[in-house]
Amino acid sequence: MSEAPYPDPSALKSKLPQGVEYDDTVYMTASNRFLRLGIMLSSLVCTIVKNGRKEDSIKATTSGVLVANQEGQIIITVATHGFEDDGLVEHPNPHKGTVIGRIIESLPGTDISIASLNPGLRYVNETFGTYAEPDAIRISEISPAHPPHLRVYDALSMNNPFSGSCEGVIVVLGAVIPEEGDKDCVAHTWNLFENGDEHVDGSCGSPILTDEGKVVELFRFKVANSDLCLSVSALELREYGYGICGGGRIFT
Repeated sequence: MSEAPYPDPSALKSKLPQGVEYDDTVYMTASNRFLRLGIMLSSLVCTIVKNGRKEDSIKATTSGVLVANQEGQIIITVATHGFEDDGLVEHPNPHKGTVIGRIIESLPGTDISIASLNPGLRYVNETFGTYAEPDAIRISEISPAHPPHLRVYDALSMNNPFSGSCEGVIVVLGAVIPEEGDKDCVAHTWNLFENGDEHVDGSCGSPILTDEGKVVELFRFKVANSDLCLSVSALELREYGYGICGGGRIFT
């Protein structure tokens, strides 16, 4: 694993999400050739039965943050529920892209999995800029998920191919939800995203940032028939021995 320089800070998304036309750019072959927070990921095509008929289906999610484990191995976070048992990670989808890595660990009860990317790929802990806000956001740490560092109604942001550049607020901080696995409970937060470019469905796995650019949560899902969204606290990464990896890395 070697360090990679940050790309041009004015690097923008290749296209802005509009309605159902998501940003499915193949960023590993784009001009800047950097993968980063919130790019589109998917599992391989699987067959489902819907209304008595077999259909091909993919699970589309978004990438998380570049992290390091206690041995110094560099990997990225993804949403566990977005991938099949084979653990293969596609970007952006099986129809347009290719396999870029594989899930190597799932963190019980958190909906967070850890994926290693293929050799030669570059990933940077930085958001894409948009035409409205050309400056990207660099991240280097996890936000303490408690006052005075974080409070109800604090501003949040998220940027991915489904929501575009999205802003919101914390509604309930420090929700404790019983989950499966070795832990009796996992810290979550309820959020309300109000002024995104588009809806937030499909944002699963994306990092949610404070106005200081710290990672506070990883998006899980939007509640059906509600504007509320549930996200798992990024502090859960620390519980399992992972820390944010500053800068960019070339996978080897």
